Amino acid sequence: MIDRKTFSFFPNAALRQATRIRISRRPIGLVSQWQAAPHPHSNTDAIVSQILILCQVIDTFVCMAVAFEKIPFAPGQTFRLLRWSDNVREVDICLASGRTTRLEGVGEAWHFHPEVELTLVTKGRGRRFVGDHVATLEAPDLVLIGSNLPHFWSGLTHSSGWSLQFACGHNQPIWQVAETAPLQVIRKVASHGAKISGDAVDSICLHMQRIAACDEARGLIHFLEILSTICHLSMHHVTPLSGMQFALEDRDSHMEVISKAVQYVLTHFQRQVLLDDLLDHTKLSKPTFCRQFKRLTGRTLVEFVNQVRIDYAQQLLVETVEPVTGVAHQSGYSNISHFNRQFKAICGCSPRDFRERQLAIKPEHLATSDDTETSRRQAASAGKELGFGHLN
Repeated sequence: MIDRKTFSFFPNAALRQATRIRISRRPIGLVSQWQAAPHPHSNTDAIVSQILILCQVIDTFVCMAVAFEKIPFAPGQTFRLLRWSDNVREVDICLASGRTTRLEGVGEAWHFHPEVELTLVTKGRGRRFVGDHVATLEAPDLVLIGSNLPHFWSGLTHSSGWSLQFACGHNQPIWQVAETAPLQVIRKVASHGAKISGDAVDSICLHMQRIAACDEARGLIHFLEILSTICHLSMHHVTPLSGMQFALEDRDSHMEVISKAVQYVLTHFQRQVLLDDLLDHTKLSKPTFCRQFKRLTGRTLVEFVNQVRIDYAQQLLVETVEPVTGVAHQSGYSNISHFNRQFKAICGCSPRDFRERQLAIKPEHLATSDDTETSRRQAASAGKELGFGHLN
């Protein structure tokens, strides 16, 4: 939160003298409000100019606050359980015996944290970004996200779900118990992110509900049951997500500005996305932007924009009767031939073939884009690489 005390450290003393600024936080989201009353002897134009500069400074602080999420575990605490009932900005921490406390969620911002995360969407639909993976999702959707693996969700309005966050480091007391050693395989499974399917989804959901309702001791039992369930999954029910493994530092100096670039692409992908516009938006040089965007998203800007557009096109092909030409235009492509080439390169088939295959699948599977031929081939390859064959 930025308050009067924080404002007193701003370097521009003239601005502090010429204006009286109050910056506060709203209950929902991280929003800065300011009210300025000019000093009667101050130059109005100068004040307006300085206030605009101040707003840019505040915007930078807001972006920095959501890039790296510091999860405050108490000494010796093993995990925490979160839940939401409308959107991922309004989140409750589940305490023992049904008690909760409100938390401002950062699930809609490109962020990462050292803790492993298991997130279950129980209602709603939207988009999921995990490392270099982009996919449309529809509840129920369960994903395991590894330590310092960047991720966020887009469009999860009118949704609900659970998120279990836990530290997997050897310094955690629970991992020093010999009987928990087999559970450490979860760190490997989570390193690229993984979508979990099958009967385990319902079982894990039930354990999460019980953690929220019971005392600490029983909650720990249900937590271990969840980990054991994941460890005993068949590789056919674990789909790796990110093709690239990330090793971000806790305070990555470029994470916040690349987060702004990602949000810009998601807002403007249906129109022309120009590199020059992003350079102006992020205030980075071209070499720095291109290098850091690839490092933090796992894709070049062109690859990322195409992935977002094709994912949206998949959704339109399944959920509407829009002709392929209309789908291409709504997804940001003005040239139908270019759209067809990009679609086949990412999905392994033409848009028309994709629609026909998806319409042959049961309705409950239509809204996801994890089941394309390309995803299945990547899953099989990554599964062998990550050692999923060692799971039962």
